[in-house]
Amino acid sequence: MKNLLTIGLNCLMIASLFGSATIIDFSGYSETSRVVIQWTSVAEQNLQGYEIQRSMDGQTFNRLGFLDARGSNTGYTYVDDSVFAKLSGRVYYYRLKIVNANGSIEYSGVITIESQISSAKHTWGSIKAMFK
Repeated sequence: MKNLLTIGLNCLMIASLFGSATIIDFSGYSETSRVVIQWTSVAEQNLQGYEIQRSMDGQTFNRLGFLDARGSNTGYTYVDDSVFAKLSGRVYYYRLKIVNANGSIEYSGVITIESQISSAKHTWGSIKAMFK
């Protein structure tokens, strides 16, 4: 019995050594010239944090920012204000690079979001273009 308990504890220690996160509700939406990305973690073990990445083509992703892990059952929000200078109706691809404490990484699935530029910023850009 003691050996089984020791084996069980060793397996538990090995499983938590690699760290990981279970993500639910990974989603986003466009809101007046910015994109809001949200997700919830229901399990985090030995996790350093989340790197938020964006792509224009769904293939090549670039780092936007990083949020430190805050523990299981946590909701996260990241606001991408850099889409404001882009065209309205453009599709952006987002994913999370999940960075474990030991340096290993995992990737979330990819979500797509169509940007919307506020009409005031769009109109101002048109006015500025007239005086060039």
